[in-house]
Amino acid sequence: MLSILDYLEELDKLTRRAVFEIAEHGGLAIYQPDVNELPGIILNRLDAEGEIWMEIERLRPTRPPTPPVTLAPWLLLRDDPGAEPKCRETITVGPEPDNVERQENHPEITAALDHFRAEQWEPWAQAELPKRKTITLYDKLFNLSQTMEGEGAESPTEFVWGIGVAVWNHEQRRVRYPLLSQLVEIDPIGIDMTIRIRPRQTEPRVELDPYRELEIAGAEVVERRAQVVLRQAEETLSPFDPKSFEEILSTATANLDPQGCYWPREAGAQPGQVPPAAQELRVTDTWVLFSRRKTTNFLVEDVRRLREKMIEKPLPQGGPSILVEDPIGPTPVRERFAYRGISNAGSTASGGLQVRELYFPRPFNKEQVSIVEKLDQADGVVVQGPPGTGKTHTISNIICHYLALGKRVLVTSKGEPALAVLRDQIPEKVRALTVSLLTREREGLKQLEQSVTRISDEVSHLNKDEKREEIRRIERKIDRHHQQIAAIDHELAEWARCNTTPAPALLGGIAPEELARQVVAGAERNSWFPDALREAPEHEPQFGDQDIGKLVCSRRRLGNALQYLGQQLPASRDFTDAATLADIHRDLQTMGTIEQEVATAQLPRLRRQNTEVLRQAASLLEAVEQACALHQACQEQWLAWLRAEFAKAARASSPHLVLVGLAELLDGVSALEATRASFATVAVELPPEADTDHELVSSLRRAAESKRPFSLLPFGQSALRAKFGAIRLNGSAPTEPGHWRVVVGFVEFLQKSRAVVARWNTVRVEFDGPDVSESGAMAVRALARIAEKIASARRLAEHFEPTLPGQVDEVFGSGFRADAVIHDVAEMRRVAEVLRLHLAHGRLAAGKELLTGGNDKAHRADRRGLRGHARVPRRRRRLAERHKRRGRATLADIPQRTRPACGVV
Repeated sequence: MLSILDYLEELDKLTRRAVFEIAEHGGLAIYQPDVNELPGIILNRLDAEGEIWMEIERLRPTRPPTPPVTLAPWLLLRDDPGAEPKCRETITVGPEPDNVERQENHPEITAALDHFRAEQWEPWAQAELPKRKTITLYDKLFNLSQTMEGEGAESPTEFVWGIGVAVWNHEQRRVRYPLLSQLVEIDPIGIDMTIRIRPRQTEPRVELDPYRELEIAGAEVVERRAQVVLRQAEETLSPFDPKSFEEILSTATANLDPQGCYWPREAGAQPGQVPPAAQELRVTDTWVLFSRRKTTNFLVEDVRRLREKMIEKPLPQGGPSILVEDPIGPTPVRERFAYRGISNAGSTASGGLQVRELYFPRPFNKEQVSIVEKLDQADGVVVQGPPGTGKTHTISNIICHYLALGKRVLVTSKGEPALAVLRDQIPEKVRALTVSLLTREREGLKQLEQSVTRISDEVSHLNKDEKREEIRRIERKIDRHHQQIAAIDHELAEWARCNTTPAPALLGGIAPEELARQVVAGAERNSWFPDALREAPEHEPQFGDQDIGKLVCSRRRLGNALQYLGQQLPASRDFTDAATLADIHRDLQTMGTIEQEVATAQLPRLRRQNTEVLRQAASLLEAVEQACALHQACQEQWLAWLRAEFAKAARASSPHLVLVGLAELLDGVSALEATRASFATVAVELPPEADTDHELVSSLRRAAESKRPFSLLPFGQSALRAKFGAIRLNGSAPTEPGHWRVVVGFVEFLQKSRAVVARWNTVRVEFDGPDVSESGAMAVRALARIAEKIASARRLAEHFEPTLPGQVDEVFGSGFRADAVIHDVAEMRRVAEVLRLHLAHGRLAAGKELLTGGNDKAHRADRRGLRGHARVPRRRRRLAERHKRRGRATLADIPQRTRPACGVV
């Protein structure tokens, strides 16, 4: 095993490409002199989460000072503190292109420029230049953070803080690379937009690959000595504490080049500066912050740690021993188990296997059970399948199963998204026992701390006796459930046996399937017998031939008097009660009053007094009431013009062009009102005029399509990003494509509402309609109310004006002026009142008939017995039909051979 580990380490060294200069990485590189005395940059500080090696505030640039009015036409001024302002040699004065003024003819312009440069521009440039350097550095780190976060844990980029920059003009290659390196990470940018760089929880590394490539023998000595120093150091490595790295750097200088020097100890060395390269090796105590592609150093470090463990302890059994030991003897037979669960019921297993519990919290199938069985039989199992076949689901079940058994589970993945999805698959109650070490190590450590805190809190408040009792109670409950499952399985097996065992010999011994076909085929013939019979004593016939004979004699004695069985005299409740009679009496009096008004011409008569005219009167009353309501809603002056135009359009084949455009506009308002109602319960907060900002709308659409909302280059996008960040959905910033789709829908609604309002304010001029000054949802709501009024005017003009006069004439004849009804609301109300009186008269006449019909009930009851003989056949038919509706059998349904001598069965 040690030989295998040595081979892996040497193989990595052979395949690794050495980098001699930081510039070869092609990424970001920030040297210590680059940040010295820059505003907004703080080095080496602590907060509640630990060390911060570099903190960069987000500074805002200041625009150049404004030049005097006389100097402004001549001045060439850039927003760059490094570019001095200059004067144009010539300028054009006035509208004529030939009016050219030359700078040499205006010495006062030169004096004004010198005064502006000395008094205003230079103080601004001196203060702004270091600030602009900080802003440039901030932008580079911000872009690097966004790139690394977007790539995830599988990112090919890592961020490194190098300590002890070494420079050397070697005869083979030029070296400019730090000797020590520590991986760092950028914190997630918070509300204050400050960038914080912290060291990662990884071991420092000695960067000796260039010297191995140059075949310098002292490289291995330096690495061994550095590892010893780092392990025995009382303080962690810090670029701001020379004591933590001076011994390593001075040792490296002496062993890598006999002529080399540790630069801070040389005379004339400037603190924080990197000297030029020379023939001898020079090692400084300065630092450099740079990005590079991930190396395979972690593999070498893992191999070395494994080697140390192998030397300290014997070779562990299982997978490692299988890799290096030859098998001896026959393959060992491992004990097999059976698992009981939802898909594998029963308290005991077949074949005498030991039964174990299967702790799968999510639905599973036999393949998942097979995986656990194989894991008990072997040291490893390979499970493969295409995407979407449930591998993550299976892994979450297996994790929960082994956690329930008190084991530890490590899950690794090539990509970070798979691990994130897997953690979401773990049930909520178990998720506290899992820790995800993803892109940011600090977040993973926070998860670990939270899990440990939660577990320790629960353990500290744990009552062992209560938990033991709860465990026993749950185990008994599980046993009961398994017994119930076993009973259900037994019942299912019994059903299967009944459906596969042939019928008894009494029924011919046929198969159940054939017996079922015969029952279905004879359902109509045998439906008179609804009982479910089984081979049981209680289902034997309870009557004999003697009972049937007595029933026949009784039927013969009854003869035709069978019809009177069950007959009863009329009850008092069949007659009209006193209260009803009093109401009918009052109604008859009212009816007399109405008839008298009709007779004296006080009330216009109906054309005819019959049911059809009363039905027409009821329809006319409903139309008149609707017309009154519409007329009341169309009192405004501008609606009168529209009503007249709608009436003309109903009579003509070609409507007014304004009405055509108005109809299209109202259709759009109706659709927008439906959209507004859908957003009634959704709170979308947007910057002012967001729907007119095309760049912002394009960014929102890209976010809704799960794309990057902004380009990778941040130049000129600060205002756009600020607007984008100010958007809120239900009080929170949108985080998912579904949230951005809701925002895009709301922006599109605002754009459409703006267009519809503009069209309405243009069309309304034709008929002096109301102006809509609101915007957004308020404008749509105002337009919806206007659309309701226009719809009322249109319905009144197109539906009621052409038909209502004809209906009045058809019901009343000459009682009313039909053409004046539609234009006079008072006349319409009078028509409605007359219609109500006539309809009331019709209802009262029906009450009079009810009174007459109630008095005839007794006479009909007395005559019932005389007609009974003739109604016997009809009563039998009705009784038979009622029994059939209730699913009962009748005498006519019984075959003649088996029909008993009785009436209804």
